[in-house]
Amino acid sequence: MKIKKILFSFTTYQNNNAKALVGHIDYDGSSFGYEDVVLSLNFGQSPSENCFWIKHYSGHEHIYEYLVSEGFLVPTGRLYKSGFVNVPEAMITDKLRSSLL
Repeated sequence: MKIKKILFSFTTYQNNNAKALVGHIDYDGSSFGYEDVVLSLNFGQSPSENCFWIKHYSGHEHIYEYLVSEGFLVPTGRLYKSGFVNVPEAMITDKLRSSLL
């Protein structure tokens, strides 16, 4: 489904109080309203300031691509190796900040 609108909020992970990025996504044609999706991942290595490790696999590919193409996130080029996946670090933008709940 195509993303119609997205809003954001921050929360914290329970195990270490690291900051988490949550997307509240409204899909075009969805009758369910907004879907809450944790966009970030929590690893032992902290991301850079104003950045998050962003999930871009297992059904999240289209979300990551949308966030980058629409200017909500800017990839830093830094990767975190987790199993068979290299997870990208991305910096949040002023556009994302202006879409916070």
